[in-house]
Amino acid sequence: MKLLIAQIIDEEIQNSLFPMENAAEFIQRVHLQLMEEFNHLQNYAPLEISGEIKEEIISAVTEVYRTKTYGYYDLQSYKRSLYKKTA
Repeated sequence: MKLLIAQIIDEEIQNSLFPMENAAEFIQRVHLQLMEEFNHLQNYAPLEISGEIKEEIISAVTEVYRTKTYGYYDLQSYKRSLYKKTA
């Protein structure tokens, strides 16, 4: 699951629609995206997502986010460093 989270985080960091969001807003947005992925999977197999599972997902998203942005002051400085690498 962490690989899926890492992929979504990479995609969402590149998303320029949210340039000024903070870490909590970003984590919440990634969490909602993951929940949409799980809801899509429910079409193929019944899957009940309890509150504990949702908390675990938020915890995993936060962990992967912190790993990816380690060493940067905030989300914006991490995004700036990525833009400088690609420019």
